[in-house]
Amino acid sequence: MKVSNDCSFASQKGVNALEWIQKQGKNKGVMQTKNFVHVMKNTSASAIVDGPWDYQNLRKVLGKNLGVAPMPNTKVGGKRVPMQVFLGIQCLAINSASKHQKEDQLLVDYLSNKESQTTVWKNSGEIPINKEALKNRKITDSDEAKALDIMSKPDRSVIMPKMPQMSTFWDNASPLTSGVFDGKVKSDDFMAKLTRLQKMIEKKM
Repeated sequence: MKVSNDCSFASQKGVNALEWIQKQGKNKGVMQTKNFVHVMKNTSASAIVDGPWDYQNLRKVLGKNLGVAPMPNTKVGGKRVPMQVFLGIQCLAINSASKHQKEDQLLVDYLSNKESQTTVWKNSGEIPINKEALKNRKITDSDEAKALDIMSKPDRSVIMPKMPQMSTFWDNASPLTSGVFDGKVKSDDFMAKLTRLQKMIEKKM
């Protein structure tokens, strides 16, 4: 499988993105850490940029002081643009090779019903996939739901590609951006690094 020919990592757009990351590394108000819960509990940090996976732990630490908002606009390549995210879609599926189709269906029905999805939201803040559960005003009026509604719009998100190359992207983009942030990857090397990343992603798998 090969990605489309309009991949733009190795371009001025890619360089602009790395230059933005480089500036954040020089910003004393920005820190890079994987332990966001520790940061919010033990430092004077007032905000983090992250996905929903740490929500439950953050809520335990901050309680009612936890707030959720859409990602802000920022300046990239001289233009003011909205920050974007990869948008993942939750689904439940049954393996066609399963020898327990009836039991599997019962499990899927249970996990996706109104009551179960509402319970998941109460415990983790995860927005339900059940339409009946979404009629609950406590859910739709929550900061989480309002932020998701904004961030899921076409100008604020990109649907997560369903292709094997995504593992290559995550494995290699992370050390590249970290290196840029830390200053280990210099501006003169940006295009070469991006070209290498693009070639690795474009390999047939």
